[in-house]
Amino acid sequence: MKKYAQVSIVGRVNTGKSTLFNRIIKKPLAITDSKPGLTRDRIKKLVSYTEIPFYLTDTGGLYPPEEDLIWEKVKEKIEKTVDESDLILFVVDAST
Repeated sequence: MKKYAQVSIVGRVNTGKSTLFNRIIKKPLAITDSKPGLTRDRIKKLVSYTEIPFYLTDTGGLYPPEEDLIWEKVKEKIEKTVDESDLILFVVDAST
């Protein structure tokens, strides 16, 4: 049995996933930039909301500008994270 719920932030590249992650954890832990495809590794942090602890995970973006071997590894990590999640925050860019 899991001790804490797993919440993952998932979405296309450059939709603000890492910015949202940083806002929720209240620290600039995840790198943010306007350049797409910067986040490649998962970042997992234990956080608390209304005194309820849970793990929040930032993921790399789906559908990067160029697919390559690195993208395949990022995709595998995203799929694993989704499988392990109790809740998925799917982030979209409404301007596109």
